[in-house]
Amino acid sequence: MKVPAIVFAVIALAALGSTATADVNTIDAKSMITEVTVYEDRAQVTRAAKAGLQAGENEVVFKHLPASVMEDSIRASGSGTMPVKITGLEIERVFLRDTAEEKVRGLKERIQKLSDRDTELSYNLAALKEQREFVTSIRMGTTDRISKELLAAKPQPEEWDKVSAFIRRGMDENAGERLEVEGTRRENKKEIDVLKRELAQLSAGAKEEKTVTVSLDAGQDGAFSVDLSYTCSGARWVPIYDARADQKGKDVEITYKGAVIQATGEDWSDVALSLSTARPSAGGRPGKLHPWYISLYPPHRDKMEMARAAAPPPMLMEEMVEQEGGDYGYGDMMDADVMTATAEKRGQAVLFKIAKRESVPSDGSPHITTIAVEKLKADFSYTAVPRLNELAFLKARVTNNTSYPFLAGKINVFLGPDFIGPSAMKNVATGEEFDLYLGPDEGIKIERILAERKTDKTFGIRKKGRTNLRYTIKIENLLEGPAKITVKDQIPVSRSPEIAVSLTDVKPDTVEKPEKEMPGLLEWELDLDPKEKETIDFSVSVEYPLGQEPVGL
Repeated sequence: MKVPAIVFAVIALAALGSTATADVNTIDAKSMITEVTVYEDRAQVTRAAKAGLQAGENEVVFKHLPASVMEDSIRASGSGTMPVKITGLEIERVFLRDTAEEKVRGLKERIQKLSDRDTELSYNLAALKEQREFVTSIRMGTTDRISKELLAAKPQPEEWDKVSAFIRRGMDENAGERLEVEGTRRENKKEIDVLKRELAQLSAGAKEEKTVTVSLDAGQDGAFSVDLSYTCSGARWVPIYDARADQKGKDVEITYKGAVIQATGEDWSDVALSLSTARPSAGGRPGKLHPWYISLYPPHRDKMEMARAAAPPPMLMEEMVEQEGGDYGYGDMMDADVMTATAEKRGQAVLFKIAKRESVPSDGSPHITTIAVEKLKADFSYTAVPRLNELAFLKARVTNNTSYPFLAGKINVFLGPDFIGPSAMKNVATGEEFDLYLGPDEGIKIERILAERKTDKTFGIRKKGRTNLRYTIKIENLLEGPAKITVKDQIPVSRSPEIAVSLTDVKPDTVEKPEKEMPGLLEWELDLDPKEKETIDFSVSVEYPLGQEPVGL
């Protein structure tokens, strides 16, 4: 018997998971995540579902959406083989009961079994320790016995050999068993830690989910693809960089990576992933200023505070890096190609589209993906602050000549194949210069000497005291090539009108620096040929009321 067309249509819709009524055709969407764009504090997710629509009113229902979905951000769109109007969108909050209780119980049982196993292994280790102490006591007793037999001229070599072999075998077996038990305990502990993190995430998971119903008016029967996009909290990405400096090639290779972290409540499996530099959290308008009130309170100043005020602490290397705007391969083998993202300008922001599809589980762990690999020209020089330490630090001055900015983030610095250490990248705009510090170079020898310290007391009308300090800094270039070196030092800064500080006998002349950069800062720029030496001399005179020598001088 031939099946009527209308019956066939109902059967087809049932196969798609739909339930039809006389007025509205309701379809449970079998959706999957296709695209995700991650921002600094959220993510925009796009789900797609295919449905067979009937002429008239239809509802496509997206169930089990995470509670992290921001309701104001939900949008629906689509396309099909017939004219369709999207007539409405309804959001429902669904509260769950006994969320994943069975899985929680299973995790707790596994953790308990592993904990019991760890206790058993700890007992085994204690037994092996006692066994080792027993064998050690036998070895000590045997040594005493051998000494006595030698003194009595009654040696028993064969017996000694047997005892020695027994002790050696016992110690070796004991050591092997201990290593095995300790290794098992380490692996056991790793597994316990993983399960505990999973349990904590599950226990703290949402007890709520959301359902979105999209209302559609179809002009006729046909296939339709619905795209549902929404923004989720609980997701972010942070930049991470690898910087490899090649001093001979005079360039720096920057590997720009993104660490995507998400705990939105849904896994992103095999999605088209993009990373955006846009900041939706900033909103659409600037903030409003409020009155800035200040008041005067006489500060309480103890001796320690007076000392700090009189003598500001010496500039740290990290501060030097910040003030200057700086932050912190291999042989003839063929390098592997790295898949990188494409950068797309979106107004003032940049959207990095990752080349391959990615999977990022909702576990709060970082997932690293490569954005770009760029080789940038660099100008290498040295910076030294001998007041802090007598070392010269290699610095690369780099210009970001890419079409996108470098966002602030962690940077791992390499000099050739050698890892120098982690540092920090500041926000660097396109065309902007920035510094990379590449660690100390022993090829530059530096010595700072307090050549003279002299205090004079004048009992005349002025009743002033004076302290004179004279410093000598010796620099020698032991490298095979020329070196450009910036040397930094400082003089005391007076915070009292009764204290006068003057700089004298400076050789060579210092570089003029704005007073606002850092009061008291001295700076010399030197160009030394190979094996060339240079000496810097300067004197400081500090005058103050007699009997009130400044603290910290």
